[in-house]
Amino acid sequence: MTMMHWTTTSLILGALALPTTIAQFGPGVLVAGEYATVTEFTTDAPLVQNVPLVEVAAAPRSRVIDLAICLDTSGSMEGLIDSAKQRIWAIVNDLALATPAPELRVALLTYGNDGHDAENGWVNIDCELTGDLDEISRRLFALRTNGGTELVGRVLSVATGNLRWSDDPNALKLAVVAGNESADQDRVVSFRDACAAAIGSGILVNSIYCGNPGDAEAPLWKQVSLLADGRFATIDHQSGTLVHETPFDAQLVELTTAVNGTYLPFGQDGQASWANQAVQDENAINMNPDAAANRAMCKNGALYVCGWDLVDASQQEGFDLAAVEVDQLPEDMRAMTLEQRAAHIETAATERAEIQRRIADVGVQRQAWIDAETARLALDESRSFDHQIRAAIRAQVTQRGFRYPAPANAANGAAPANGVAPPAPVVAPAPGASQAAQGIVAPGAVQRVGAPHGAAAQNGAAPGNRAPQQGGPAPLTGTVLQAGTVQQAEAMQQRGAGQPQGTVPPEAPAQQEAPAARQQEDAPRPEAPSAADLRPEDC
Repeated sequence: MTMMHWTTTSLILGALALPTTIAQFGPGVLVAGEYATVTEFTTDAPLVQNVPLVEVAAAPRSRVIDLAICLDTSGSMEGLIDSAKQRIWAIVNDLALATPAPELRVALLTYGNDGHDAENGWVNIDCELTGDLDEISRRLFALRTNGGTELVGRVLSVATGNLRWSDDPNALKLAVVAGNESADQDRVVSFRDACAAAIGSGILVNSIYCGNPGDAEAPLWKQVSLLADGRFATIDHQSGTLVHETPFDAQLVELTTAVNGTYLPFGQDGQASWANQAVQDENAINMNPDAAANRAMCKNGALYVCGWDLVDASQQEGFDLAAVEVDQLPEDMRAMTLEQRAAHIETAATERAEIQRRIADVGVQRQAWIDAETARLALDESRSFDHQIRAAIRAQVTQRGFRYPAPANAANGAAPANGVAPPAPVVAPAPGASQAAQGIVAPGAVQRVGAPHGAAAQNGAAPGNRAPQQGGPAPLTGTVLQAGTVQQAEAMQQRGAGQPQGTVPPEAPAQQEAPAARQQEDAPRPEAPSAADLRPEDC
């Protein structure tokens, strides 16, 4: 039997435990039938185990990835929900780096919420598997904690049996379940049976315990992942989400606002979906510049495809513009001839491609800036919600034959080529909490939410008195917007960066200054409607 020693860092990502099989994590290909000696660090002592190796496919046999996110929304899980809202776009952005580009669908389930039906074990499918990432965002921002009784077995059973998983036998099917109570509370559906049913259906289950790895509940959460060939991690869901305010955020928001004017909504749900696009832009902006920048890059990346948009639809095989009913077209296209409509779509596509090229360029500069800052400040986000999901998905996607680019060599602490020295990050406050209570500090200081903040902040500013910089971002809010009408959303489309809808902002020079302040409108925000006001209840 051939024995191979691989370092822990090449096989274990973050705090994730290994499943029974591993794949390629470096330049070499691990050969089926051999074994690797793997060290898994726990809170007590290292555990050495022999792990069978599997052969890595040269290329994925399917590009389809279905991901079900199952979140505990009981009363103690505000921090988890806030992290999901903040980082959903960063998770998708990371997956978008894989080649070939995946065909991603995401579902959202919540459990442990007393507002859900007790007969269903307090489990709810908030959104069916969908490629509409804006709809996932809308559902995330609508989540509220309440209660309750957290039944891990039940939510996994519902996810396995009730979601419309892909029929492609080679599709990668993933579930992520996160919570902070015992995984063994369900007396009707044992998590062991639920995990067996999931892996029997080809669904890998990744479990995230929101607490300390030494807690009594942690081993059962680890069993959840082991029984369904997934990965296990622990996170500190109450420590807040580390965010970076960079000199590139304002430009990304400006560009993604401009790109909205290139969307041509059609079909029964086109106008409502286009309205929701604007709402989710605004929700991300209202969180903080980091969330807005990540959404801008995701919205203009390979995984953001809108079936309600004529530009995206025209690029799909089998699309027939002539078959679209006139009354399903945008109003300004209804009087056009077929040739004029095609030319109008092509013009919008060309304009969008140019804006997206600029967003991609700015995004690269932003990431290099963040990498340098992270190295300079020796920041550790290994126990954050999105880090653990990204690590698990990367490992599982790689095992299916997808490839990720080699990490950039930006960990040398040097400033990016444009010469902008990165300031320290700030921490996003939980919605509804005061900045002082959340420990938001002045620019130039580093602090996590919930950490003691009695020490003086850098730059002479006291914690809790974070005034906006001159020309910098406005104070962070927690406002969540819902558009009650298409007209309200249309107004939002033209806000933000002050550009007329569809107008391409001038290209900025490479040397970036501090991000421009996002002006706060005096007009009242639209009231949040019921869920049925924005889209039909198809999720």
